Amino acid sequence: MLFLLLFTACSEQPAVQRDGISYVIDEDAGTISDGTHTYLYTFSGTATDCTFEVRYPDGSSYWWQQRDHNGFGGWSDDYHANRYVDGNILFEVVQETAPQKRAPRNWIVIVLFLALGGFHLFKPFQAWQLGWGWRFKNAEPSDAAITWNRVLGLLMLLLGLWLLLF
Repeated sequence: MLFLLLFTACSEQPAVQRDGISYVIDEDAGTISDGTHTYLYTFSGTATDCTFEVRYPDGSSYWWQQRDHNGFGGWSDDYHANRYVDGNILFEVVQETAPQKRAPRNWIVIVLFLALGGFHLFKPFQAWQLGWGWRFKNAEPSDAAITWNRVLGLLMLLLGLWLLLF
């Protein structure tokens, strides 16, 4: 029943409050509505590295480019500052719902998990020999030890893939 409810859930369009005005953002249609006017916009990038452009109902436009919190922008010649919501405010509203910049990945750890996981999964006997077998003369791993190495390898591979993808 819970599974079916997940598929019937409605998704809300994000709303951002700014100076007592609720701005509704429709990311699919590329629009921002303040209850009075609807503005077309394009946004690409993350919250800190992005390009933003808004087209007002009268055809005028505002644009902004930002890289690591430093930005520059401008308006079209037919833009009137008092006619519609200021472009800076619309940019801040969209920026609030934008994806954040991803943290840098530790590639050494990811490669280590993937390599060790693959080794333990596909070469469990050799993994046991390197871990335990060298301590004993003429020793053989049990079936449980081989199975444990395979499980451990699968877990390390999954963790490595998870770190790689997320």
